[in-house]
This record gives sequence, C-alpha cells and structure tokens, in this order.
Amino acid sequence: MLQLSKKILALAVVVALVAAGLFAYYAVLRLRSSEWEVSVVVDGRQKTFKLGDLEALAQRYNISGVGSVKAAPLLKLVQLAGYAGNTTLIRNLSAVGADGYSVKLDNAFLYLNKTYVVLAEGREAEWGPARLVVEGMSRKHWVKQLVRVEAGTGPWVLVLEVDNETRRVLGLDELRELAVELSGLGKAVPLSELLQLIGVSAQDVVSVEFVGADGYRVAWDRRHVPDAFVLLVAEPELERYGPLRGVVLSLSKKAWVHHLVAVNVLVRG
Repeated sequence: MLQLSKKILALAVVVALVAAGLFAYYAVLRLRSSEWEVSVVVDGRQKTFKLGDLEALAQRYNISGVGSVKAAPLLKLVQLAGYAGNTTLIRNLSAVGADGYSVKLDNAFLYLNKTYVVLAEGREAEWGPARLVVEGMSRKHWVKQLVRVEAGTGPWVLVLEVDNETRRVLGLDELRELAVELSGLGKAVPLSELLQLIGVSAQDVVSVEFVGADGYRVAWDRRHVPDAFVLLVAEPELERYGPLRGVVLSLSKKAWVHHLVAVNVLVRG
C-alpha cells in the first residue's frame, strides 16, 4: 500500500510539473505575442505591423496543408507597405524568423496571392505568434516565428509555363518586338507566336490558362488558340488593366485576364 502511495505521489508531482510548465509556456507566449512585430519592407520602405494590426487584417482561410486558420494575406501587407502593383511586380521575396531561419523566392509574384501570415491559434502556437505559409509549396518555404519580410520590385514580365513549369520569361520589350496590330485593341502578341517560342505545337495543346497577378485564372481549350493574344496595354489604361492583358476574341470578356503575369500551357503527355 505504501509503495502504491509513493507511485501516486510521484505521478501527481509529474503532472503538477507538466501543468506548471505549460502554464509558464503559454504565459510567456502571450507576453511575447503582445509585443510581437512583423516588419514588411518593400524596396527599402518599411512598415511594422504589431500583432494587433495583423489580427485586424486577418480573416479565416482554409489553406491546403494547414487547414482552417486565421491569417493575413501577404499581398495586403506589401500593399500597405507601399507596393502599388500596376506597373511593377514583386520579383523577389525573403522572409526571416526570430531563430534566424530564412527563405527566398524568385518570381515571387507567382506565389504572392497564396502566401499568408498565419496567426497562432491552439496548436499553431508552437510555430510562434506569426508564421509565413506559402500554400502549395513545401514546408521548407514556410517560416515560423516570422519577424521580417523583404520584397523587391522589378519591371513587369510574362512567364510562359508548360504543365506548370516555367519554360521562359519575357520582358515587355521582347513582347513589343513580337507584337502585331490587333484591330480595335492595339498592339498584341498572338498566343501562337508564344507557343513557337517555347517549342509547343498547337496540336499538342490540351488547354491554356491565363493567370493574373491577383491569382485569378481562366482556362480554355485549344480551339481558341488562334484567337488568343497577349495585349500590350496603352498608357491611359495601365492602372485599370496593368501592362499586359490576356484576351480571347472568341470568348466573352469574362475569359480575359487583366494584370497578366503568366500563360500556362497544358499539353498531352
């Protein structure tokens, strides 16, 4: 009986120590959370967000690989830090955690619309008050205990992808050299010309996606390739449509994409 009492007492002590440890952990976490800041820098211009600021900007998102979480879109944060996004793109991005871990992304504009600052809730607390999550990318591109994000802008480009893999990146000057006059719309590059550049036959195309800087995507089948163009937007309409616009003359304007950043061609295996 004495032996059993000692075991019970020892177990009670262990439970008490664990409970005290958990209490201390979450007490420290709450303290750290109340003081936590995330700095967002765009081309050298810095804006600092306290945790309360992030919570005010956050909404609930169902993010693949994470689940339902409260998060602030990184696109919104870089906009608040000074990024306008009408004539330039976020070309590179780096994020740093309090433990020194960092990641870098090239052609970051392709991922910006699916990158979030996730706020700690329940089990998320183990990752720190704020965590950078890039949906669809491996966890090595995620940053726990996020404290800083740096973004650099550059000239607008068009990414040509084949089956979601980058095949070529074209600047505006290169596109102007390929452009023809499109009646009623202005200078535009035929999609058929772009297919030739990346070595894809129109007969092998299954479908094509136009992708906007905000993540908006429209897909259509190869029947419309002859009527598809990348329009070089004239100065008066840059703010509305961005430098590039994907148009398909045989489809309604719902299939047209403004602020075009990528053309993804899906081909037969």
